[in-house]
Amino acid sequence: YSNSHISFLNCIEEDFLDYDYLYDFTYLGGKIADRPDKIAMLSNLYQEKLLDNAIWSGGSYKNKDDSTPLPDLPHVLDWDKDIKGSHNHINGCCAIHLNFYLNSRFSLTQETEMTTRSNRYTEKTLKCFFVKHPFIVAGNYQVLKLLKKDGFKTFHPYIDESYDDIKDRDERIAAIIKQVKILCNKTTKEWQEFMCNISHIL
Repeated sequence: YSNSHISFLNCIEEDFLDYDYLYDFTYLGGKIADRPDKIAMLSNLYQEKLLDNAIWSGGSYKNKDDSTPLPDLPHVLDWDKDIKGSHNHINGCCAIHLNFYLNSRFSLTQETEMTTRSNRYTEKTLKCFFVKHPFIVAGNYQVLKLLKKDGFKTFHPYIDESYDDIKDRDERIAAIIKQVKILCNKTTKEWQEFMCNISHIL
């Protein structure tokens, strides 16, 4: 990222990070048309009824012939890349909407793709750093390994991050879903203990 692309990501004062866990997690799917990995992830979340108490979004999807179970779309909270004039690069996809994070326990970060052909992470994951939000990444094979190589911390052993080493996309999604369920099912006391354990990472 160039300085111009991260200039909007100034450090957020901790006084502004007043969490109110109204929702289990935040999942911002963004544009899903022509994104088979995103469609697969969203479909799994929908089938497992994990979106019922989540802050989530997904763009337009018009493939009527596809039998993939999906929620009603579009479901746009942030911005819709398919609508002309509704966004720009800095204030659209890269803006940090604090309520998306402060009102949920953790983020399921949906990266652009979930392949083994390349590896990267984007602003989608970086946003969690600035709001000190625990996260699971639905991204490329070994994206967490790349984050750690670049000097960032992740949440093992408090989150089972073995999903990062699963090459098969569908198996990786299943492992991610398992971890999402574990975090969603924590009691208030268990969540407080979890947050205490990961405070040094955040």
